Amino acid sequence: MKNLLNYAIILTLSLVVFGCGGLTTIDKDSEEYDYIERNRKKITTYKGVPFSGTVVKYYKNGQLKTKDTYKEGKKDGVWERYHENGQLDTKETYKDRERDGVREEYYENGQLDRKETYKDGERDGLEEKFFENGQLSKKITWKDGKTDGVREEYHRNGQLHTKQTFKEGKKNGFWEAYYEDGQLMNKETYKDGEKDGVWERYFDNGQLDRKETYKEGKKNGVYEQYYTNGQLLIKTTYKDGEKDGVWETYWENGKLDRKDTYKDGRMVN
Repeated sequence: MKNLLNYAIILTLSLVVFGCGGLTTIDKDSEEYDYIERNRKKITTYKGVPFSGTVVKYYKNGQLKTKDTYKEGKKDGVWERYHENGQLDTKETYKDRERDGVREEYYENGQLDRKETYKDGERDGLEEKFFENGQLSKKITWKDGKTDGVREEYHRNGQLHTKQTFKEGKKNGFWEAYYEDGQLMNKETYKDGEKDGVWERYFDNGQLDRKETYKEGKKNGVYEQYYTNGQLLIKTTYKDGEKDGVWETYWENGKLDRKDTYKDGRMVN
């Protein structure tokens, strides 16, 4: 009986260090973890030898907290993180130390929080972010670690919040924002990351708030601003980012309030 008990203890201790297939499994809270080190070349070693196997850690309640895999001292394979209630928190895959493949994050209730794809350590492909109720929050397209293509964000009620286009990480093309009821809020255009083209802002009642034009990031052309009732408030022109030309302001009843003239940003009348 005593020999049987000793055998059981030895077997249990062995399982802390050795798993199936000859791969090593080490608990971060065990004495064996003291032999895990990371050298100057960022290689994880076990007793001086590049480590191949799994490192685990547990919550005080016995639930698995982390599970990391290595191959020849480098992150390689599936890495997992868990919430204290046992639900999966994060799952990702590494290849030769770099993130590669699908990466997923979850809420404590088990609902998917985020899903994205990596290639050679860089985001590449579709990324989706969700609210805790499962409703889509954000959708982004990546290429070689940079935002490329359409990016969309949503209100909690499911209505589109913003929609914009990117090229190699820079805003390029249209950019639109909406109120929670679906009413258009902003409409803008970009070129190579700079404001370029017509920009419009709207009140939540649908009335135009302001309209302006940009060229290479600077205001250029006619600028108009309105009251919530649709009456014109300001009308002027810009050149290379400076006021240039007639500046008119109006009362809410439509009557002219003031009229000035500018040249290169300075009043000349």
